[in-house]
Amino acid sequence: MREKIARAREAGCLRKYGILILAVSALACGQPDGLQPTRSVVLEPSFINFEAVSIRGQRAVELSITPQGDDFDITNISTTSGKFRFLVPEDVRRGLANGETGNIQVLYRPCPEAWDENGLIEKFDFSKCNRREDEGRIRIVDAKYGWAGEVALLGKPSDPGNLRVTCEVVDQSCMAAQVESSPNCSALDFGSLNMGESCQIDVRFENTAGIDAAPVSIQALQLWVAGHETGERIAGDAVGIEGFQNQKFEIPPGQGHSVTLAFTPNATGTWETTADENLGLHIYTDSSDIRPAWRIDVKAASAAPQLEVYPSSLQWQKATVGLRSASIVTVSNSGNADLALKRLHSRDENAHLDIPNVRDITIAPGESYTLEVAYLGSEDIFTTELLLETSDPHQSVFAIPVSIEPTPKLCLEPGS
Repeated sequence: MREKIARAREAGCLRKYGILILAVSALACGQPDGLQPTRSVVLEPSFINFEAVSIRGQRAVELSITPQGDDFDITNISTTSGKFRFLVPEDVRRGLANGETGNIQVLYRPCPEAWDENGLIEKFDFSKCNRREDEGRIRIVDAKYGWAGEVALLGKPSDPGNLRVTCEVVDQSCMAAQVESSPNCSALDFGSLNMGESCQIDVRFENTAGIDAAPVSIQALQLWVAGHETGERIAGDAVGIEGFQNQKFEIPPGQGHSVTLAFTPNATGTWETTADENLGLHIYTDSSDIRPAWRIDVKAASAAPQLEVYPSSLQWQKATVGLRSASIVTVSNSGNADLALKRLHSRDENAHLDIPNVRDITIAPGESYTLEVAYLGSEDIFTTELLLETSDPHQSVFAIPVSIEPTPKLCLEPGS
């Protein structure tokens, strides 16, 4: 193969652009340039150095493939060492059009014998792992043109990093928030917040291993909670916990990285993990595969009032003109926080109604308050709405339809 490449280079068939380009001619290299259609495959990067990787873990790097001059159809991919593996997505398997770029994943496992189809083998003796630096190549063959290229691979087996996780409440307004973080974070509680409030907790990841150890590679964070009443498993962002999504980072030895979790409730209730292994903040590393390497219990609660009004409409269809007629409206709070009444007024300023002042009235959870609204006896037939403004976050203004059809007062003449 080296002789073929040398002959091709002498004939001017290979060109270098700082990345690996292997040109394959459809005709002989001796043909005039104007008659010589060439096809090249660009592989980037041209050299993959995985550097230090934990003997308990793995690392993946993307390798891009771009055909130039003709379509590309993979017929074979192989590696020269069992410590290097590859994953080819379906779109690349189907082939790439001229100029189209596809990506494959190249993985390095310093100790492949420690893994099975379910992940790391429990109680595996890692002293059996070879500690010598690993070299290899990934080779790619095209169905039409044959040899398409190869990329050199290098990896260094290392002792695993040592992950330490701590938690700290960020916002001093989160007076009810608590964390258990001695010596490591095992639980965090955002406390109970009202709708519209927010609380933040920092989760700090540190690699406390020595300088020659491998980085700790955080692959993903997942957060699952359960409703206190239903027990249903719910994703954290569904109840207003943000910050854990799309987290993937490496922590070199002696360094750290912080992730801020923010709880801004979008529903009312209490959510917790109750020591269920399927719930909580799950931390996945390059050594954890399908099982989380770390788990933190999480609790959050949201309190909010819930307005209920009865009756939901008012009607005076047989009220007597000239006489005052009152109706009772009952306002209830079925939520789990105080309900503040702010204002009650008519949409029609000329409506002949006696409307009470409700400002500064507070209704505790489970309690009710009665309001008296009176028709003042005008002769007008009209409809309007009473607007009740409250602290209910879901219906801050509640409209009460009002309909008035008075009955005229009869005046009997003497002798009639």
